[in-house]
Amino acid sequence: MWEALKKIYDYLLTFPERLYPFSEELDGQKVTGEKAYKLLAVKNKNKYGDAYALSSPKLLLWRQVFHVFGSVVIILIADFLFRKVSFFNGFIFLGLFVFLMFIQEFYLHPHHYEQKFTKGLVDFISWILPIIIYILL
Repeated sequence: MWEALKKIYDYLLTFPERLYPFSEELDGQKVTGEKAYKLLAVKNKNKYGDAYALSSPKLLLWRQVFHVFGSVVIILIADFLFRKVSFFNGFIFLGLFVFLMFIQEFYLHPHHYEQKFTKGLVDFISWILPIIIYILL
């Protein structure tokens, strides 16, 4: 079961890479999609020491689009729980999600993917800000 969950997690983690719409140049030819994403990540890592450096925000912003989209999906699930199950369950679901994102961005990714603290902070904010806006509205 853990292997299946890991495959799902890895699939979701690499989803933005597969849908990358921009092109990069490699040996005089344009490459697109996942190849362009990985090429830019390597260039950024070599130049700035981080694939998602704030100095080259293209990949960082692209990933944030998916974080916000994922957050909206979580909000829709929570809204369903608020309306159809119970108000309490909706808040428990959102609280658990925020806790899991905190663990992911500040523990798992720094230890397993060498993610920098600033990237984790930006990721966490992009996950949580839509939820905060939803709660305040």
